[in-house]
Amino acid sequence: DYSELVSLISNEIRESYVPIEIFTINALNPLEAIVKYLKENKRLKFSEISKLIGRDQRTIWITYNKIKVKVKLSTSSKLLVPLRIFNKNLSILESLVKYLKENCNFSLSHIAQILKRDQRNIWKVYNNSIKKSNEKI
Repeated sequence: DYSELVSLISNEIRESYVPIEIFTINALNPLEAIVKYLKENKRLKFSEISKLIGRDQRTIWITYNKIKVKVKLSTSSKLLVPLRIFNKNLSILESLVKYLKENCNFSLSHIAQILKRDQRNIWKVYNNSIKKSNEKI
């Protein structure tokens, strides 16, 4: 049935993306935000989260247990970010900013606005991601 196929595809899309607004909560750093979202909203195991974002499983466990009651995450964002952009070579914020700049063609000032961060900080994070990416080549 066509409607079942559409539902299946949209579920698959939602499973491999996270809403950008989780990164705008000042009480959480980007790693805490993505771990909390994947654990509480996607109901993933620590081992699954570890594989998805390229971090050690112990780091995921420690991070989650440190922040699990800190704040409630909203998930109504229209802008979704693919989980595949997160890897162990870049920090969570570096991965996010680099993706938004290079794949969505957002200006750094627009990214700063979206993430509710200082524009100079976003500029520095982006430049660090470029340097790290160039070192890997």
